Amino acid sequence: MIKYLLDGVSFHAKLRELRSNIDSTAMYIDFSNEEDIECYVNGLDTVNVDSSYDGSIKASITDDGKRVYVYSNYDIGCKNAQQMFSGMGVLCHVNFDNFDASECSNMRRMFYSCASLGYIDLECISTPKLTDCTEMFSGCSSCYSINIKSMTVDGVVASDNMFNGTKSLRLLSFGDKFTYKPSMGLANPDSSIVKGSNGKWNMLSNGTSYTAASIPSKSNGTFYAVDVSDEADDDSLVTVGAVREAAKQIAQAVSKQIRYFSS
Repeated sequence: MIKYLLDGVSFHAKLRELRSNIDSTAMYIDFSNEEDIECYVNGLDTVNVDSSYDGSIKASITDDGKRVYVYSNYDIGCKNAQQMFSGMGVLCHVNFDNFDASECSNMRRMFYSCASLGYIDLECISTPKLTDCTEMFSGCSSCYSINIKSMTVDGVVASDNMFNGTKSLRLLSFGDKFTYKPSMGLANPDSSIVKGSNGKWNMLSNGTSYTAASIPSKSNGTFYAVDVSDEADDDSLVTVGAVREAAKQIAQAVSKQIRYFSS
């Protein structure tokens, strides 16, 4: 059975009831089953965040304000994720283990200006009813990797500047229900930021290089910000070795986050 969250703006406002300065303290948000995290939330400040106001979905915050648990005995659904995490400048990871977006129509500015997010993994999230993802990742300036393989964007009406300002992006994964548009604001990789970049997006499956403006509308697969073709010059930084370097940087960023939250 699914219970639904408040809309994204109201959800964010509820988190501010836990901490008025939560945008500058919360580093980790975890959508979980209650039984999995019950021992961690006992005694913590807690608010109800369900749309039915029956207490079926709760949010609790640790004493230092750095970790937020959102949990329920039910599957947690979301119909409107607009500005859900918008402006949370120190947020570095969101765990979507218990998050159902099958009824969600609006993800406008969902991660807007989340400048510390190192990676965004939405592979487990399906969005068959999504119509608006305008500026969804805009301003995620530190993000190395975005995985949206399960997102359905075929029926989306508004998607302008979806990737605007993602200047650190190394990996970008689309699924077969994603329709890419140049108006989504994806830029060509900047070699001064992305080591080994050839200034283009390179498809992992076949090594084909594209400018952001020329990526095919149907591009099921993963794009790297470095050259992955067999013909890459061995004397150049634009080699498969550079791909490994990009992957290493991502792994280091993730490892750093894991060590922090395990300490």
